[in-house]
Amino acid sequence: MGTSIAIDSGGKVHISYFDYTNFALKYATHTTGAWTKATLDNLLGNFGGYTSIAIGGSGKVHISYYYNAIGALKYVTGP
Repeated sequence: MGTSIAIDSGGKVHISYFDYTNFALKYATHTTGAWTKATLDNLLGNFGGYTSIAIGGSGKVHISYYYNAIGALKYVTGP
């Protein structure tokens, strides 16, 4: 249902993905030299499908995704 990858201006990888086990939207990055992961949204229901990630000019992470339970497109920003 969805994984998206983006590379920032420093060549660091950023990934948004749907965690099928926990039905949650997750974010992973390798900016510190080691992989770190975070859950961005995990309320009851089918979250995080059809995710798309982009890196803004200032390096800020922008993620859109679909919340199937209510049929809505959602948006979250990261560090």
